[in-house]
Amino acid sequence: MIEPEAPIEGAGHVSELGRKALETLRRLLELSFIPAEVELTEAEDHILLEVFPKEEGDVGLLVGRDGETLQSYQVVVTRVVTRGGEARKPINIDVAGYGDQRRARLEQLADRLAETARRRGIEIRLLGMNPADRRNVHMALSRAKGVSTHSEDEGIARQLVISGAGGGEQRDG
Repeated sequence: MIEPEAPIEGAGHVSELGRKALETLRRLLELSFIPAEVELTEAEDHILLEVFPKEEGDVGLLVGRDGETLQSYQVVVTRVVTRGGEARKPINIDVAGYGDQRRARLEQLADRLAETARRRGIEIRLLGMNPADRRNVHMALSRAKGVSTHSEDEGIARQLVISGAGGGEQRDG
């Protein structure tokens, strides 16, 4: 097992899952020749690994187009750490605050689309979203008046539906 390169600062109790996730991500970054600091925050319901590249140009490299590279790192870390079993809690990776910025943009988009759906009384379908983005839109609209959200289909065809008639309920993810 790889020893952590630096102590885990600011973390109270760190589970074995959190420690393995941190070590795995640090090793992947090393193999990718991307010098970066990684901070671990562990809560009861999730693990957050925040990556701070030492070179500004590496932020875009780590995030990738529409967050695809970042999502890939997250999938690899989760699979390595859980070795095919179910993670006891989700492992999320963020790069230099990208996740907060993306979440804010998704919330703004969700608000605009909900207003359109509500005003026109129509359904708006969002295709090609990853599960985290769908969940963020569901959460952003969970208390919205006059709209409801749900997801349909499976796999790559999965889509989020914002309906203009309803009581703002949220169904599945």
